[in-house]
Amino acid sequence: MRANVVSVILFALLATLGVSLWMRPKQPHTGALPRASASTAPSASARPSASAPVVAAPKSSGPLPLTPAKPKPKLGRPLRVVAPGWDLLAPVLLEIERDKGKKDFGGAGLAVEAKAVDDMSAVEGALARGGGDESGADVALMPLPALVASYDKLRALDPVVFFVTGWSAGREILTGPTLSQLPAKGELVVDSGKTPSSTLLALFCLDQSGVAPERIKLDGEKPELVAVSHEQDKGDDAVKQTSVLVSTADASRLIPFVAIAPRSLLEKNSDALLGWVKGWVAGQKKLSSDPPSAARSIAALKDAPEPIALLARLGELSPASLYESAELFGLSGRGAVTLSSLLTETWKLWRAASLTNAPPPESMPVDGRIVAGLVRADPELAAPPERAADKKSEGAPKTGAVLLVRRLRGATLDEDAALEAIGFLAGIFPRSPLRVTVHRGGAAASKSLAGRAVDRFGLTPDRVTAGKLAPKPGTIVSIEVLSVP
Repeated sequence: MRANVVSVILFALLATLGVSLWMRPKQPHTGALPRASASTAPSASARPSASAPVVAAPKSSGPLPLTPAKPKPKLGRPLRVVAPGWDLLAPVLLEIERDKGKKDFGGAGLAVEAKAVDDMSAVEGALARGGGDESGADVALMPLPALVASYDKLRALDPVVFFVTGWSAGREILTGPTLSQLPAKGELVVDSGKTPSSTLLALFCLDQSGVAPERIKLDGEKPELVAVSHEQDKGDDAVKQTSVLVSTADASRLIPFVAIAPRSLLEKNSDALLGWVKGWVAGQKKLSSDPPSAARSIAALKDAPEPIALLARLGELSPASLYESAELFGLSGRGAVTLSSLLTETWKLWRAASLTNAPPPESMPVDGRIVAGLVRADPELAAPPERAADKKSEGAPKTGAVLLVRRLRGATLDEDAALEAIGFLAGIFPRSPLRVTVHRGGAAASKSLAGRAVDRFGLTPDRVTAGKLAPKPGTIVSIEVLSVP
């Protein structure tokens, strides 16, 4: 009898437990989210296309924090921007005007302040004070050579390029005798123009033409060549009496304008920088749609230049599309010109010309994660624009005068080195035809090398053709860069 009672009690307890478990509400799973990767690199078998952006993994110290679709910056203060010129700030100023104090720059819930200063020393000072100071800055806009020239002073901030805003398009000019007629030996006196950008144009063109930077004496008396920047008077007698050899209208991918910030800001406040870039894109659209109206709006600000002066400066600045920015960060395309390759070239020339004794950083100060995030969020923003240089001309290609000749020395052909040299010059001079002459192997070798360059860098067939240039002692390959027809 007792055993039956115990069995009944146990059965009742089990039934009660089952009912309580069945009626208990289900709780959602709250496990940790997987950590986001900075990007997904393409497989080795996937060849990049020149017509569509392929976002590769940007080199960085690690992935940025997860960014919501509409970032909400948490600076708790305005993001402050500085630049050596009103023209460089134009899209920012237009977006600030649209915002009208609503603290919604770029639709990102961000307040932005911008200040134009007279020179790079003022930019360096603002960055050193930081954006927490009303007279300081978080972000600086500048030509890329200016970053190299100022890097030693800014090294402690660990500045990095996170966006490309535009290109110099005729601001710098090199004048003097034909580059191919310069003496093969001895010192060459060059007026550098006293700006990093004009100095780079002179050093680059001379180096590509076979004049090593070690032979160049900058800013000595009676210069044989003169580099001029837009900050100087282009009506100067020295410019009037000499011929223009090359300008950044020809070498239109030599000097990009970039946005830089301390790496710590990029790591801690990526949402703010992403919102700023979106605002820049919106301001640039407004500027491009109606430049006269934009110039008048900016001219109404305190201490701003007159509209005609601002328009003249803007006419020498070509805006960079997001696609071109992605190309420079190495995120898409097949071009040989990237921010890293431009910085490497500039540092090499600076050190060879004794403009700096400090070594470059171990890795180039470039971080493409902001641009990569924009491309992923809105691929249409990164659609490749149609360029005149990408269109194949009908009939025989037209050619202009020779701007410079790059000669590669050696007993035998180093195909990889030759292809890199061709690709780099084709990228720096994006509208110029190139002629390639292999001095051993005849016309067939020249045609073959030109064809391989076209395939490797996604160029049109008429951009690189076989040449017939007479050889010079010790030269295995000659690359002629021609002016735009």
